[in-house]
Amino acid sequence: MSKPFARAVVVASALLLGAAPVVAPAAAARASQVRTFGYSDSGRTVHVSKGATFKVRLKGCGDCGDYWSFSHRPDKAVVKVVSRRVVAAAKPPAVGGYDHTIWTMKAVGRGTTTMRMAEHSASQHGKVIKRFSLTVKVS
Repeated sequence: MSKPFARAVVVASALLLGAAPVVAPAAAARASQVRTFGYSDSGRTVHVSKGATFKVRLKGCGDCGDYWSFSHRPDKAVVKVVSRRVVAAAKPPAVGGYDHTIWTMKAVGRGTTTMRMAEHSASQHGKVIKRFSLTVKVS
């Protein structure tokens, strides 16, 4: 191998390696973003890759005593519920107002599953006042 050719290979390799960190983080950041589905997605079918984490975020009146719960849980072999938390919209020292119930979920197996949630009214003795459903296809 001639010296000029060897230098060209080294320079080209350095340029390629130097460009990789600029491109890779942007692609990795897009791939690692957690998708969030809300009330406007109710009734939709969404596609999620196996291993991906996603969230369902629903607004409610926690101050009123209303609460969201599953009326039909997703198939555990397809989607695993990782956590559920309630986040108040009011920032201290303010109180009251709406809150958001946020479920974090993970696509654990290929297949299709449907989940349904219902918002129950405390003032109406647990009567369902809103419904949410989402079909998840995991590939």
